[in-house]
Amino acid sequence: MTALQEATVRELLTTVRPDAGAATSYRASGLWRDTTFTDDLRRLAREIPHAVALVNRRGRHGRDDVLTFQQLADRTGRIAAGLRALGVRRGDVVAVQLPCWWETAALTLACDRLGAVIALLMPDTGPRELEQALAVTGAHVLVLADVAEGVRNAEATASMAGRLPALRHRVVLGGTVASGVAVPAGALDFTTSLLRCTDPLPDPTPLHPDAVCLVAFAFASGTPGTSGTPGTATGVMHTSNTLHAAVAAPAHHEGGEGRAVSQAVASSPSHVLGHARNALYPLVNRAPAHCADVWDAAVFLDMLARNRTERIFASAWKLARLVAEQQQRPRPLNGLRMVVNTSMPLSREPASLIRDVLCRRLVNSWGMAETTDGPCTDPEDPDDRLVRSIGRARTGVELRLDAEPDAPAGVSRLFVRSASTCLATFEGDSGRLRWDSAGTGGWFDTGDLVTPDGRDGLRLVGRAADRLGSGAWMVPARDVEEELLGHPAVHDVTIVGYPDPAQDG
Repeated sequence: MTALQEATVRELLTTVRPDAGAATSYRASGLWRDTTFTDDLRRLAREIPHAVALVNRRGRHGRDDVLTFQQLADRTGRIAAGLRALGVRRGDVVAVQLPCWWETAALTLACDRLGAVIALLMPDTGPRELEQALAVTGAHVLVLADVAEGVRNAEATASMAGRLPALRHRVVLGGTVASGVAVPAGALDFTTSLLRCTDPLPDPTPLHPDAVCLVAFAFASGTPGTSGTPGTATGVMHTSNTLHAAVAAPAHHEGGEGRAVSQAVASSPSHVLGHARNALYPLVNRAPAHCADVWDAAVFLDMLARNRTERIFASAWKLARLVAEQQQRPRPLNGLRMVVNTSMPLSREPASLIRDVLCRRLVNSWGMAETTDGPCTDPEDPDDRLVRSIGRARTGVELRLDAEPDAPAGVSRLFVRSASTCLATFEGDSGRLRWDSAGTGGWFDTGDLVTPDGRDGLRLVGRAADRLGSGAWMVPARDVEEELLGHPAVHDVTIVGYPDPAQDG
């Protein structure tokens, strides 16, 4: 076992490095750079201070919070001063467990300004998994909502403090202002301690763009495009540059007039995609992000119509809900230019419904927390191309297909190498290194099995970890088409054979 494999997560934060050849290539292509998101925000606050950066729908309060680049920069600076007053220094870990609020974006950008490492935690992460993540990362500060996904997480963390010697502060956002629930004893109020801090603004000390700046936790579900094996947690380490590549990639990037477009993501900001698209996309592309803090198809569609959102990212399950809601109560979505399906490929009728009800330009985009760029279909592809296909590699993305033992002919294991691929992954419970870029030439084993789609692209078969034997594997029996047609979802697990690539499945 190498020294890197024996390192703790705290040691990995400063020791893992990108593959040297890949770093040179990505810089030459412009996908990696020598500046940071802190540089972007300061520049935009000077150049276009009154342009809109974020529109945040607060569903429970029935209002939109709109932040310009100047306002975002001001609040980011205040929060950075507050974190500095709490003792946060360059390289310290700040854990974030917040809903889709503008404060989440400002907090993560404040960490970037200080050079603190962000540990992203989903709002519905349970107390056991939360404590495990805090322990393995050695987080110094935890910022969380008083109530998230119906759970009073702030109260649940009180008993953890004595078992987490590295954790110095718990900061709660919400309290009496948002929910009528008082901040728990021993915790600090976000607004008082961070947002209204009057200390002088700290000088920017961001980490090097190739250093780990973010740790996210991906929990495997056993379906394609997820991490690890079912029931396990994987820690994913990203840098400023891998995140920059996630939002700066040229594929499907611009509007019809050669400009960046406004967009909305129907996922948590504590997911890598949500963080990149909500907090970072506006800084790189000078175009606003629109987000809602509750998942409600009616709220989301109303937000799209009100703000003339031009592009949305959503899973097939959420697209099904949006289609059903739009059919029941149509809104003017004439600003919408593209729909990006971020989960399993669609079957024929769901694809047609999405195009008829939401937007004609529809893309299947494969990705995961470890590597947000992979193959995708083209927005002009006909419906039959979208059926079960994940398309071809985009510009700057390399795919490798390796033979899978005991698999039927034509089934291969998918490896990806791209500028958005993370630097390393580790076991969520032990912190032991699982994969690193430099040690593998940047090739990441996705664990997904694919076959040719018959049109120079790929079709997903399943996950290698879920195969029960030659020619069979376990998949959820829930079908996206049933979701879109309004039939009850099936929740059991069944055993099926590998699909025939010649059929539409």
